[in-house]
Amino acid sequence: MAREIKIEYQNKGFWIPEAFIEILSNYICKVFEDIGINTLSSNLQEIYSECDSNRNGENIDVINILFDEFVTNEADKSTLIVVFEETKILIQSLGEEISISVLNQFEKKN
Repeated sequence: MAREIKIEYQNKGFWIPEAFIEILSNYICKVFEDIGINTLSSNLQEIYSECDSNRNGENIDVINILFDEFVTNEADKSTLIVVFEETKILIQSLGEEISISVLNQFEKKN
């Protein structure tokens, strides 16, 4: 059975398989990169850094995104919501399923 982790923010959250958070982090990072990492607050750059470590497999068994620690003001919260909305659009553009070839390319990069 796949190991699941809980992603939380302000005592709310959801469970997600660990492998999925690596894939999700990859797409979140792509959106951050499209926006321009250097244009983001230092706290959102930390979120990017955590997602980058997740997608590169550096955080095996300790995968997490510390939203409560780094999303501390309304401006960052609003920006992160935009990032998530754009990430959702990006993932939906891939179709009903992420193809095996795309997943294999992801594994080769990491």
